Amino acid sequence: MGCSGSKDELQSKVDKMWAEIGSSGQVERLACWGLILADAELAELVGKGDKAKGKAMLESMKAVKALDISGDGIIDESEFRRLYDPAVLAAAEAQASLPAKVDKMWTEVGKS
Repeated sequence: MGCSGSKDELQSKVDKMWAEIGSSGQVERLACWGLILADAELAELVGKGDKAKGKAMLESMKAVKALDISGDGIIDESEFRRLYDPAVLAAAEAQASLPAKVDKMWTEVGKS
């Protein structure tokens, strides 16, 4: 697909997704994540062209309930739009990259 992962593309994609799934104004958290994680284009945009990285970032967001800030098990429009919030993306990227960093450190320790 060749998505560059620009903020405008990501925002447009997220807004389009919400228009399709959020007609009632809210979506149950797990159902919402099922749709989010099934969307390869979204993963590619979140990962700035790296679909695997984007998928890992989305999984990280799900694990910490980054969208359900009210804690009610329901995602509303403002919570859904956190998918393109720079702070949420940065935290997800840091969390998603941690296992690779630990593996690298472990490999380097084994060489000493």
